Amino acid sequence: MPYEPRSKNPLIPNGLTNAEAGVYEKLIRIVAKRQKAGRRGHKTPHIITITDLAKDYDDLTAMLCLKELNRLGVVTLEGFVANLMPADRRALFGRGALDSLGLPKVPMGIGTKGSQKPHEVLDYEFAGINDFMPPDERLKELPDGQDLLKTVFEKAIKENRKLTFLGISSLMDIAEFASTKEGAELLKKGLSNVVLQGGYRMVDGKLIADPEAANNGFDIDGAQIFHTFMQENKIPSAVWTKVATFATAIPTTVFEFMEDTQHPLGPYLRKVQIGQDSSFYLKACSDKPFAPHMTQPWYLKNRSAWLSSGHEPDEPYPTVEELVPFFINIIAYDALAAIGAAGEDVVEEFKFVKPLTSRPDADDPLHKVIGVAPVKEPPLPTDCNFNSPPMNLVITALLKGALLSCQQGLQSTK
Repeated sequence: MPYEPRSKNPLIPNGLTNAEAGVYEKLIRIVAKRQKAGRRGHKTPHIITITDLAKDYDDLTAMLCLKELNRLGVVTLEGFVANLMPADRRALFGRGALDSLGLPKVPMGIGTKGSQKPHEVLDYEFAGINDFMPPDERLKELPDGQDLLKTVFEKAIKENRKLTFLGISSLMDIAEFASTKEGAELLKKGLSNVVLQGGYRMVDGKLIADPEAANNGFDIDGAQIFHTFMQENKIPSAVWTKVATFATAIPTTVFEFMEDTQHPLGPYLRKVQIGQDSSFYLKACSDKPFAPHMTQPWYLKNRSAWLSSGHEPDEPYPTVEELVPFFINIIAYDALAAIGAAGEDVVEEFKFVKPLTSRPDADDPLHKVIGVAPVKEPPLPTDCNFNSPPMNLVITALLKGALLSCQQGLQSTK
């Protein structure tokens, strides 16, 4: 049902359903509650993010969620660093995206190569960007990522604040920063908490970065350096894993809706989603799939609606062009972590996290795992201590609202 109240808060965009607008109403109440409680209540997170924009569509979905949370006053965006080769192109992409979202003052820095191995840039990564990508001349405006980290942490300390670090890509940059004397001191003084998309677990009392998590795998040495830094300095953290992500099935109709808004990021996301899913399917059809079990039959059953829409398993398998209408879900890894960075009161209000049931070993007072992955040795089961329906709804609402609010020229609390 469309949201048509008698009296509507001007922060809520037109075009949402009742349930989606209900997300906005809850977030607006959280902000009001924080303001009323003052220093005694939950603080507004000030977020610095490191991301590998354009590698997959989920980094941009995270940015869109953060943009809308920032507009509502739930968070304050202090800056972004884009890493992974070509980091300069990813940063320029991010600069254009932020500008198109009405955030020209949020800084975007150029990060490291991000990976110890060469990264293959796929065709879809920078396709369809002409409507928002700045000219190359603007690269000279973008600060070095390490310099930007130094600037935002010095500013926070000077203003007697602490920052939330949101890591949704390789940890090479933050590990490099933490490995310098100056950077380590700034983090110790200015870092409130860490939110990651990735994976870790406690092994014999030591916080270990999961090498199977893609963001750790880019630079496992750097990942472990930063995980050790967090533990040694007792910095609270939360990691949102692929277990939670796969439980959150966001329909592709969300991207179709966003494409129809005519904001330039909408058509880009839809195009990339088709390209990304097509690339995944072709890989599943090859003799070198991403994983041994991720074969063509697996893809048709788990990542498409081909079989559930009446096709029989013994029918000839579809070509990638035939399969496009049957791509069904958006896999938004980074958006989960972005929303998880909005504050403990947000996480509690929407009841995203459930108690652990089968993995008490994952229960740690400082380092929280949302979506506990299985372990081979010793054999330990999955524990999906995560409530996916509210996360699905929140991501859907914020993605739609992020573009609708731009197109409708809605006000911001900032």
